[in-house]
Amino acid sequence: MSPLKVNKHIKYHYIFKRSFANYEELSNNLGSFVDDYNSRPHSVLKLSPNDVADGKVFNTDKYKENLKAARIYHTEIRSAYINSKYFFVL
Repeated sequence: MSPLKVNKHIKYHYIFKRSFANYEELSNNLGSFVDDYNSRPHSVLKLSPNDVADGKVFNTDKYKENLKAARIYHTEIRSAYINSKYFFVL
């Protein structure tokens, strides 16, 4: 992620959700915000920046398996809904 996106994320998810008495209090908390950001898993990868820095690799095979299972599941749900008495087209 680019530094601009990281800064934006920290502003909107940490700084703007809290109130600080002064700049010093904000400055003292900024390190913990960055630590929290770096230790949380992000998006589809389910890896935190710390995980990536430690050499963990995204498992594409597992991701593809999960994606295939989700497609099958949602296809079955849609089919069941279309075949139900509650489905109608306007």
